Amino acid sequence: MIYVIALLGPESEVALVVATLVLLGLLICSWNGVLLAEISDVVPKEQIAEAHSLAAIGMFSGFVIGPIIFAEVSVTAGDFRPALFVMAFSTAVSAVVAPRCRTR
Repeated sequence: MIYVIALLGPESEVALVVATLVLLGLLICSWNGVLLAEISDVVPKEQIAEAHSLAAIGMFSGFVIGPIIFAEVSVTAGDFRPALFVMAFSTAVSAVVAPRCRTR
């Protein structure tokens, strides 16, 4: 989805931009509950609080670090598109690495 946003530009139709951003917003709002449910599923009951805390630390660290990286890449490149591709690349790397880290 973020690749689509990176490809949008000033010449893009307003309806396409709005539809893309609405869909992205819906996806972003729903992933947190899925993540916490999966954590609860794979962690022993006595360790759920610690696992959820660790996940929260990771999420909030990303909320702080992500915009900083985005801003630096945008300023350096002089455009938002390279920064969007950097964020998309980090998401793709996570999608490849995360399944390999899963243990039961």
